[in-house]
Amino acid sequence: MELGERMIDRSYVQVVYLTSETKEQTVTNKIYSVLYKLDFGAEVRTNFYEKGYDSADGIDKVEFPLNFVASTKVVSFTKRQRRSFSL
Repeated sequence: MELGERMIDRSYVQVVYLTSETKEQTVTNKIYSVLYKLDFGAEVRTNFYEKGYDSADGIDKVEFPLNFVASTKVVSFTKRQRRSFSL
């Protein structure tokens, strides 16, 4: 495995989920994150070089499996909205 392939095999994907919900005069925002490790094993590596390496859209032609690593707890923020008055 060459240096570039070792770097790919040490790649991670972080997905951050943000939600916002408004009820009457209250806004609640929630955030949490999930960390995945890219699985660039022998089968995936061979598939990548055979299907996608030599084309501009090659990355779209190959599926890269992800393995769950960790997730954060959901953090919630609540704020009351101020009423706006117009004259």
